[in-house]
Amino acid sequence: MEEQQRTEELLQGQLELWHHALGYIKSMALKCAMDAGIPDAIARCGGGATLPELLAATGLPPCNLSYLRRLMRVLTVSGIFHHQRKQPASGEHEEEAVYALTRASSLLVRGEGNGGAPSFGQLPFISILLGRTFVTPFFGMHPWIADERAAATSFFEREHGQALWEMARTSTGINDEFNQGMTADTRLIMHAVLTLSPAVFEGLTSLVDVGGADGTAAAAVARAFPHINCTVLDLPHVIENAPAPDEAAGGNTVRFVAGDMFHHIPSAHAVLLKVVL
Repeated sequence: MEEQQRTEELLQGQLELWHHALGYIKSMALKCAMDAGIPDAIARCGGGATLPELLAATGLPPCNLSYLRRLMRVLTVSGIFHHQRKQPASGEHEEEAVYALTRASSLLVRGEGNGGAPSFGQLPFISILLGRTFVTPFFGMHPWIADERAAATSFFEREHGQALWEMARTSTGINDEFNQGMTADTRLIMHAVLTLSPAVFEGLTSLVDVGGADGTAAAAVARAFPHINCTVLDLPHVIENAPAPDEAAGGNTVRFVAGDMFHHIPSAHAVLLKVVL
């Protein structure tokens, strides 16, 4: 009995190691689905699509149907999509799987929300997280942590030779991708904050959003609480591309200030820090 229990423990330990070691497959399968436009394809098919319909809607080669089936199996097990069996049509012998969006993959569909409502799509943000710029530095985690100078830099800087903010300043492509991603994330988060916890803004007459980029968060606050004077503080290269104040907040003024939070933060009743520290 003891040997049996020990063997079961060994197998369970191996299973847990496999789970961790192969966890990246779920991430890369998600990236593949995003790059192929599978969430959009399912949406265009009315919310449900079979494998042949997905092939047609995405433009993937029909000869790769078996590979698509495996990809969708991984993404179904991980909860990105769900599926149900469709009864075979007359003359057919096998049931066919119909794949549908979940609450997670619904956020990866491009375009506006239903009925012209604001879109809370997260495709730009998740694309950043799964892109080479963010993923590659993790391969250098051990050399970084084994270096006695590690405290002086991040493993992102060790890999790319510069911090993310410096990279964004010098690369228009990286800057645009990062700003689009952060705007998508901020739009959803601020909707949640203002819907679920509006009381945190009660009694305020001024607020400064540190690292507020294009003013998405500050504009959301200004629209919900017109009496709050909102200021966005960000680095000069970010503020250069900021929208006009009235345009940012739909008529409610948002002030943009170029600067460095480590040197000076404009005075206000409250400071908003979102994904900054």
